[in-house]
Amino acid sequence: GFSRDNFVNEKPEEATKPEGDGAWLIRNSWGPYWGNEGYFWLSYYDAGLAYSQNVYAFDASDVVYDNVYAYDGSFRGNSYIKVASGITMVQEFNIDAGEEIKAVAFEVYSPNVTADITLTDSDGNILAAASKSVLCAGFYTVELESPVIIESDTQINMNVTYTSDNPKVETIRVCVESTGEIGNKKLIYNIASHGAKTYVAWEGTVMDELPYDMRFKIYTDM
Repeated sequence: GFSRDNFVNEKPEEATKPEGDGAWLIRNSWGPYWGNEGYFWLSYYDAGLAYSQNVYAFDASDVVYDNVYAYDGSFRGNSYIKVASGITMVQEFNIDAGEEIKAVAFEVYSPNVTADITLTDSDGNILAAASKSVLCAGFYTVELESPVIIESDTQINMNVTYTSDNPKVETIRVCVESTGEIGNKKLIYNIASHGAKTYVAWEGTVMDELPYDMRFKIYTDM
């Protein structure tokens, strides 16, 4: 598809009229019998762009890391829990000796959110810190300013504090890999038996252990 900055919105309803002109021409997957021969125009101002269940966009990168540590084995866009703005989600990782942590990643299901990230050891010492503010729901990779060198097998906790940038929003949807089943069918999500744990914390105090794996990732180089 392509975009047209001078695309003029012709909807007369003020309640649904975008703030300005401009739209992307999108091809749907339902074939030429849907919409305008299989295409439709999506306004630059469409509120649905903020939510990942409606729109997926990818920014390709040529940065390739040697290893990725992650416990979220599937890609299910609507697997999330609601948490209070200001809450911290903590995921344990066991990082092998001889590696350097170069970047981390998280997925969030709400727009207008700031994620403050720290990497800590099992004693709570901060090894690295980063922050990322996002306008739209999605999966985001954050490069660290300096790598964290792992000299021996080490438990690393990835702590992400989510804060809504909209003062009127008190809850945030964060993405998880959860356990569930439908009737007598097998689990649609299966938490791996990796021994690592997930916690929720408030103002630095651990509140509860959770039966979820967070959609967090740690990227390392040898």
